[in-house]
Amino acid sequence: MSRERGGIPPKEAQGFSAPAEKPEFLVGVTKDKKGNPDYSRAARPIRSKEARVKREAPQPPPRKSPEKPLTPFERREAELTQLVMDNGGFRAATALPKKYHPEGSAGFTVKRDERTMNLRRDYTEVQLAFSTIQEGQDSSFRDTLKRHQLNEALTMIPVTKDVFEEVEPPAPKGILGGLFKKTAKPEKRKAGEEPVQHQKMVKNGSEEPLHRIMYYAQGTDPTRESELGAYKCYDGRNGNFLSGEMDLPKSVAEQVYAQIEENPRFARELMEKIMIEKMEITPEAWESGDENTNNIPLKPPYEEWDKQKESSKMYIKSPNAEPGFNPKSVVHV
Repeated sequence: MSRERGGIPPKEAQGFSAPAEKPEFLVGVTKDKKGNPDYSRAARPIRSKEARVKREAPQPPPRKSPEKPLTPFERREAELTQLVMDNGGFRAATALPKKYHPEGSAGFTVKRDERTMNLRRDYTEVQLAFSTIQEGQDSSFRDTLKRHQLNEALTMIPVTKDVFEEVEPPAPKGILGGLFKKTAKPEKRKAGEEPVQHQKMVKNGSEEPLHRIMYYAQGTDPTRESELGAYKCYDGRNGNFLSGEMDLPKSVAEQVYAQIEENPRFARELMEKIMIEKMEITPEAWESGDENTNNIPLKPPYEEWDKQKESSKMYIKSPNAEPGFNPKSVVHV
């Protein structure tokens, strides 16, 4: 039997079993034959849920995955969108059910936001703005778009008003000339045009000249004869259209128009934001339809148009375009 130098043999050598390391507090501790504590079957006590909650250290909130930073192009469009929403006055014409109709009825209507001071009951200005692209055999610009398999069109126009001047009518020669001058009233004749200030059409607007961006979308077959690329009304009929107008200060309008020329889809994004935030169409009704629209979306069927090879195009008419259809003005969306 070995001994430690100058001491008593270790307990293991004397037949004692070495006790396990004693935990801070255990249950189920027994004793061996020699009366020593046996921890081989011991366990920590099961704490109640409340106790565990109290003793557990508070956990830090889960980390949010960092958002993908915007590209310079995306940041530019976000800034322009905010400029449009902050400065614009808006009108939209389309078929709306009673829930979203400005007069509480149902059908095609023109709706405006609260800042727009001029409410027209139709979309004649849009028709006039695009009428110059009509071709000889077409009865309207809608027919021109259809024949060229185009679903969308956009343009920008400076808004002006006529200026008149008073002129005296020419007097007849002879004895009656003097008498005519005394009784004749001055005539008003158009002398030209002048820009309309933005603040004349939009509440709290700018003193800049007003420029109007016009957007138009229709089904591939606006005569309602085909289901291919049809833009349905809320009641399920074909033949719907969406006409939108943005009344903007000249400096903002020119920037937005240039961006749409570079990225035509930007026009769609602007119209969606206008319809939801300014025309008070719910996101559900716009995107997929709701109970008021018979689950038919109010949004044009962009996805279906994009699938069609010839339909995902837009006609962008330049403000200074010559009359007639210009194939160079057709761009891919």
